[in-house]
Amino acid sequence: MAISLADLKKTKAKPNPLIYIYGVAGVGKDTLAAEFPSPVLICTPGENPPADVSIDSFAVETFDGIVEAIVALYTEDHSFKTLILSAAGGIEKLVWAETCKREGWKTLEEPGFGKGYVATDAVWDELLDAIHAVSRDKGMTVILIGHTEIKNFDDPASTSYSRYQPNMHKRAGERVAAAADIIAFLNHRVTIKTEKAAFGTEKKEAAGAGVRMIYLEERPGFIAKNRYNMPDSLQFTKGKGYTALAKFLPEAGK
Repeated sequence: MAISLADLKKTKAKPNPLIYIYGVAGVGKDTLAAEFPSPVLICTPGENPPADVSIDSFAVETFDGIVEAIVALYTEDHSFKTLILSAAGGIEKLVWAETCKREGWKTLEEPGFGKGYVATDAVWDELLDAIHAVSRDKGMTVILIGHTEIKNFDDPASTSYSRYQPNMHKRAGERVAAAADIIAFLNHRVTIKTEKAAFGTEKKEAAGAGVRMIYLEERPGFIAKNRYNMPDSLQFTKGKGYTALAKFLPEAGK
């Protein structure tokens, strides 16, 4: 049947977002995620929630384990409202292993010319489809926790510079970033103090007062974004992080 103007519908940002939270070590990524309503955690090898956080968890060791945990949340009755996946780097390793198993490779480098990483697209898409399904049909907010790396960025409109970004292979990182409704970068707020030094020179020192920030709009120093008209940054105080974010998410977690 042909499409006509009568088929037009109003659309808006979905109420239960996919949130990618990444940040420097020890800044409180897992703590912030655990503040979201009624959370459940899918934990990859080597990852654990903070010592002061008690949370229902699936411990998985394979890609199939991740999918099976999501399927259980999709098909079984429960009261969970937030799904946390920790961490992106661990998930990526399981995606690589699954791709190699399906293709009969020993490593992703075996086919050469980056073809192994291209093959991971299909596996990533399966995971993202499952995440979108549990968000859409079960009303769950989904949070992916990630670690950082500092890489040089070649800006075609300016000079090259270093910036924080999620610690993933470039191809997978771009795929996950495109799927995310919010990319939140967590870091300590740093101020630069300038002091007079010998021979009329100036000495600059970085200083901070333990203030933690959630950055929600991209800047040259880091990747971030949001689809909810959020401010460029919010202060993160333990126990109040979700409250600060929730006012910009009209239906998330409700």
